[in-house]
Amino acid sequence: MPCSLSELGWIGGIIDGEGTIFISYQTIRNREYWKITVAVKMTSKETVERLQELTGMGTVNFVSRKVRNINHKDQYVWVLATNQSLIFLEMILPFLFTKIRQARLALEFSQFLRGDRATKMDYLTDMKMLNARG
Repeated sequence: MPCSLSELGWIGGIIDGEGTIFISYQTIRNREYWKITVAVKMTSKETVERLQELTGMGTVNFVSRKVRNINHKDQYVWVLATNQSLIFLEMILPFLFTKIRQARLALEFSQFLRGDRATKMDYLTDMKMLNARG
């Protein structure tokens, strides 16, 4: 992913303003699967497609908002799963300001993906507090 410094700065600004970085897990057949996700959801399809183009990572999905309210615009979401999220966060870290703590926490958490549940739950709680509104 050969991005210029100005492109990396632009990507960092998009993540800071419109992005989300989170830790989650899912239980399937009594087994927990943990993941780190980076996502950008917005009404500008061109912007999320440009993120995918510049990074060479992730998927772009369509999210219909008109089902809930006819006046809402449709949205598009660019999503990175765990492995791509970690590569991306390492690359973009110097260009983040608002989401720097979430990015650092996610990278630190990645060292414990195979660790004990209590440690992972602590990281999950910390990330939820960082991502809380208000």
